[in-house]
Amino acid sequence: MGYEARDINGKYQTGFMIARGTIRGSSRCSTAKAFLRPAKSRQNLHVALEAHLTKILIDMLSRRAYGV
Repeated sequence: MGYEARDINGKYQTGFMIARGTIRGSSRCSTAKAFLRPAKSRQNLHVALEAHLTKILIDMLSRRAYGV
């Protein structure tokens, strides 16, 4: 239609953009349902409510987080 698509996280957000969402099947899926519930029994996962994160420790070789 001639309109420029915008980046929802970009400098200029006014305009048209692709709606982003987590979809499972044909329904919207929450972050908890999509990511936390499947991983809740993992021994290396701890979820802290109302925590304030200041730094994520990342292994530069594997590019994986190993601590906060």
